[in-house]
Parts: sequence; C-alpha cells; structure tokens
Amino acid sequence: VLYNAAHVIFIIQSRNSLSDMLDCTMLEIPHMNLFVKVFTLNWHMQRVDKINRLLKDPIFAPITKKDEEMLQETTRVMHLWIKLSKICITLITP
Repeated sequence: VLYNAAHVIFIIQSRNSLSDMLDCTMLEIPHMNLFVKVFTLNWHMQRVDKINRLLKDPIFAPITKKDEEMLQETTRVMHLWIKLSKICITLITP
C-alpha cells in the first residue's frame, strides 16, 4: 500500500484541530498542569520532527494541491500549538 502525505499526517497525528490540542492546557491542577504541558509539548515536537523526516522521502511527497495545503495547515497549527505551549509553561513556571 502506498501512502501519500495526507495519509501520513492522519496516521501520525490523532488530532487535527487547534482547539483539541489546546484542551490539554486547560487542566486546573497547577503542578500537574506544568507536567502535562511539558510532556505534551515534547510529544508534539517529536511528531513534527517525525512528519518532517517522513516528508523528505519522495514516497510521502504531496501528490495533489489539497495534500500540500493540508500539510501546510497541519504544520502551521502544530507550530502554533508548540509556541503557545512554551508561553504557557514559561508563565506558570515559578
């Protein structure tokens, strides 16, 4: 079975909306909140790295314009999430 970039994104990533990704930052327990944010931030950064590595392989290159747009949007959302997580962690770290 051949996968294009669109398939790779959905295989690697379980969520595709910024609001879903930000739900994990809404925990009310402050100490747990920091741990969860750091863990989740690291996890998402690893996913971005994995996607970037896979996309260097010509097999996973975007086939259609829609695939390419979806990749760009997904990457943009993940980078925004990472940036917001870093800000949140900075603000709650004593």
